[in-house]
Amino acid sequence: MRQWWGVSLAAEIGATARAAVDLTIEYVKDRRQFGRPIGSYQAIQHRLSECAVAVHAIQALVRRAAALGTSEAAAVALVHAKEACPRIIYDTHQFQGAIGLTYEYPLHFYTYRLRLLHGELGSMADNAERLAATRWDAGDVDWND
Repeated sequence: MRQWWGVSLAAEIGATARAAVDLTIEYVKDRRQFGRPIGSYQAIQHRLSECAVAVHAIQALVRRAAALGTSEAAAVALVHAKEACPRIIYDTHQFQGAIGLTYEYPLHFYTYRLRLLHGELGSMADNAERLAATRWDAGDVDWND
């Protein structure tokens, strides 16, 4: 049950992050500064492309976990999703500025949902330890020693 919960959690993180990144891409295409769209600046393109790659990786790992049905694949998908989550939240808000915090603009929905999902099913460290235990078949190891 916990394995499939992790897969579905990673899937929801991936979908919500995709929506936030897509909204940000549209915003930087339209928002102009110094006579040109802010999306034309290389620094913004690089950071947004890193967010897009992270989202694609989450979605690919979720599909892999669903196809394999192993606890290791599920743990990998969840750990990667939780690791990418704070970066995506930070970058999407950086590029959209204060409008992303207003209730009239949809980015705040994605942000609050991502923060909620990030905390669900344990911390990042807990999930990484669970991954290590499944990967090396060390489920009986006491990690507090």
